[in-house]
Amino acid sequence: MRTVDVSYRKFFRNRTQHIEVPERWEDLKPHQFEVCAQLHTNPPSDQEFIRRFFGIDKKVIKSLSKFEIYKLTEMVGFTVTPAATTSYFFMQEISGTSLLAPTNRLGNVSLEQFALMDTYFFKYVNEPTERRLCEFVAALYLKRNEVLTQIDYTRRVDYIAKNVDKYTLYAIFLNYLFVRKWLALSFKYLFDDGDEETPRRRKAKPQKPTKQLPKWVEIIDNFVGDDVLHYDDYTRMNCIRAFKIMNSRIKNYKKNGK
Repeated sequence: MRTVDVSYRKFFRNRTQHIEVPERWEDLKPHQFEVCAQLHTNPPSDQEFIRRFFGIDKKVIKSLSKFEIYKLTEMVGFTVTPAATTSYFFMQEISGTSLLAPTNRLGNVSLEQFALMDTYFFKYVNEPTERRLCEFVAALYLKRNEVLTQIDYTRRVDYIAKNVDKYTLYAIFLNYLFVRKWLALSFKYLFDDGDEETPRRRKAKPQKPTKQLPKWVEIIDNFVGDDVLHYDDYTRMNCIRAFKIMNSRIKNYKKNGK
């Protein structure tokens, strides 16, 4: 975290506002997570982003030059065009609940659970409401040894909406973006998102996840093939193991046509 002085004139006098500039995701304050999450659903203007992210008054924002706006956004470029990837969740447990994140590398996530939580993720991207966000988190964070398809899902969504603050929800959303980037790098044939952004590109519009819902039912059906008698075994398989198999099949098909 570093401090920057923003100078401006007010009532014919020079004034200075001290603002704290985060240098990494761990430095973000709760309201800043909310602003960053919006970058991937409904991006605000540069001025609106700066106002909300740094807490700068609208009148001060209007007095800043385009270059000053540019420098402020550049200093937090990691939030504008995030290049972070991770295979784990920073928040292992949602405070005040017994809801736990998936283990590292999605080690305890079945293919069935992943298909559901990924679908709810894209539903939120398409319809960024707090209810949709709660639905996504409800599919992602479970109690120890719970199976997603065996819980009262609507009741769990209601519980999260009542007991989990929106900043925590936004932080989980961002974390999942990083996990999905890791998946895209690890299984590029299966999770081909076409993201060509690099950390050096400043202020290019952030790559949104595709608006089209992933066709996980179709993907799983193709994965199972003719072995329908063991369909449940496939859906209960660890998702990473399943991704390795599917990614290899797609790679071989593209290379050899079979």
